[in-house]
Amino acid sequence: MLSISVQPPARARPGAILYPPLVIRLSSEHDLYEHLAGYWTVVTLLHYSSGEVLYDQMDGKMADSAHPIAQSRSRGVRDQAYFFFPDLVIHHPGRYRLRVSLMRMDYSPESGPDGAVVCDEQVDTRSIVVEDSGPNYSRPSESTKEIL
Repeated sequence: MLSISVQPPARARPGAILYPPLVIRLSSEHDLYEHLAGYWTVVTLLHYSSGEVLYDQMDGKMADSAHPIAQSRSRGVRDQAYFFFPDLVIHHPGRYRLRVSLMRMDYSPESGPDGAVVCDEQVDTRSIVVEDSGPNYSRPSESTKEIL
């Protein structure tokens, strides 16, 4: 299951790195670790109200591979991994959200000899308002600091 561990700031200034950074968690009741090499996430910028994908308005690391998290098996969730986006920048004023897509390579016989890319899940962030009077960064909460 894909979830957001750290939301990007609700307000930002054009051209400023989004801080705190977006952190995504992948958790599973099944044995996830043996398959992590085939998973990655991609971040896209969406216009908040229309949902239109906006190309060339965001920079930074927009894809990440899975980073395993050591977990106690007694908590109910067996395996977890995270994805980290430390330097995302939105260049133009407006109201946006980020969509994170969990991608996987499928090498099953149905996918052909070279395999196929499959989008398994997507999750959207809260609204991000980018305006000239916005802050350069936001202070993370104590719980967010623990994750970072």
